[in-house]
Amino acid sequence: MSSRIVLPGPLLGRITAPPSKSYTHRGAVLAHLAGRRFVVENPLEAEDTRATRQGLRALGAEIELRAGTWSFRPASPPRPRRGRVVRCGSSGTTLRLLLGLAALDPAPTVITGSAELARRPVAPLVAALRAHGARLRVVRTDGSFRVRVQGPLEAGSYAVQSSESSQYASSLLFVLSQLSAPSTLRLTGRPVSQPYFGATLAVLRAHGIAVQKRGPHWEVPAPIRPTGSRFAVTGDASSAAILWCGAAISGGSVEVRAIDTRWPQADLAVLDLLRHAGASVRQHASGIRVEAADRRPFRFDFDPCPDLLPLGGVLAAYSPGESTLSGGAHAARKESDRPRATMALARALGATVRRHAGRILIRGGIRPASLHFRPPPDHRVVMATAVASLGLARPSRIAACESVGKSYPGFWEDLGQLSSGRSA
Repeated sequence: MSSRIVLPGPLLGRITAPPSKSYTHRGAVLAHLAGRRFVVENPLEAEDTRATRQGLRALGAEIELRAGTWSFRPASPPRPRRGRVVRCGSSGTTLRLLLGLAALDPAPTVITGSAELARRPVAPLVAALRAHGARLRVVRTDGSFRVRVQGPLEAGSYAVQSSESSQYASSLLFVLSQLSAPSTLRLTGRPVSQPYFGATLAVLRAHGIAVQKRGPHWEVPAPIRPTGSRFAVTGDASSAAILWCGAAISGGSVEVRAIDTRWPQADLAVLDLLRHAGASVRQHASGIRVEAADRRPFRFDFDPCPDLLPLGGVLAAYSPGESTLSGGAHAARKESDRPRATMALARALGATVRRHAGRILIRGGIRPASLHFRPPPDHRVVMATAVASLGLARPSRIAACESVGKSYPGFWEDLGQLSSGRSA
């Protein structure tokens, strides 16, 4: 794996957020379900979103790529339905969303993935689909993941365990709207990453699929096609969070534009996290600006926003006193064991780190001159490691730098622009 040198110094300037990965996935699934010409505007071009696009092609969509758009229409003539293979790579979102779509069809589909994907949980979604008529056979090995799925699904009362991932419920929301009659969906366990579920609800409701909460159940109308003919992907709060935290850590000031806060995004919680950690957060008509200020210890719950956990660990390592990071345990089954990686990164920054009663306690300490930490090939941890090095005295070498292509391919270029103080 390749590496990069990151020079210390403040991030300064304005930049446009890349498109949201979460909304690109959801917009593409919505377009596929429309069953007519439907355009996704401003999609993110990254490894995970390309896997979803290619998977939808395997399921029968024709997708024309133009500058800044994916234009969907049903295949004409229809493609052969047998022998379909959906290749997810290492994208857990692709796996879960397209597993539900494949279960709609009585023709079999094979879904494959990488060794990394084989470690990601999917059993609760498989169980929910099996309970309503789908036939699924899952094979996991040390080097790959494979599932054969065959529908059709039946309408009814669905239940899915949601304490590992919100994506099981999101997958079912899309699918249930396409069945022959309305269904209900009940989330069991303590739901995590709820803003992602909220994002799916927002996309469906904005396009005429009025999912409603009735007591413990969500009522999903069906059969119903999404209305409208286009979906514009907002800027990505997850990517912006990296740059905002970089500004706070490095003594800088960064404004990120093109994030429509009317669309739910879990990682907009970073703005509260930064306020708790002492940074200045200001929302302007042009964008949201974060500036460094007096650092202070904080308490924060990462259950709704587990992708922020590595950044939380870095902010805590830079803060005086002891910070408490709670929640986010389900992030242990992401691209890496993120709670463990967060603790290791904070220690490499000179912090004292311990676990107590399910919480991570981090006390900022004497920071090293440069960062000697080899992150796992996990895009979120690698980017957190890069911005962590900005506040040190000497340059640091960051390994596994190509992993950022999973969610933020332009990260190194954007970091370089802001490091030089040039606005974009």
